Amino acid sequence: MEEIIKKNEKVLVIFGELMDETQSIYKKIKYRYQGDIEFVNYTIRENKEMFYRYYISSVPLFRLYIEGELKYEKKGKEGLEEIQKILLSME
Repeated sequence: MEEIIKKNEKVLVIFGELMDETQSIYKKIKYRYQGDIEFVNYTIRENKEMFYRYYISSVPLFRLYIEGELKYEKKGKEGLEEIQKILLSME
């Protein structure tokens, strides 16, 4: 994950599975910012050690990195909606 964050100006990292409500918001963000943001999704089934390493205790968890720095972190559907607002304000 560190390599991806270092190589890209903007990275949206998602820890956990996306449910129906968050899936639709995620698809809109991904479509709108394709090519501008690197999208990474880690599931606990496939990346259990990463969840322990980054102390992820609740999912979904959304992290927005800009120029290598964590700028925003929030859990749940509201977190993804907030990220969408932040991205729109940066345009």
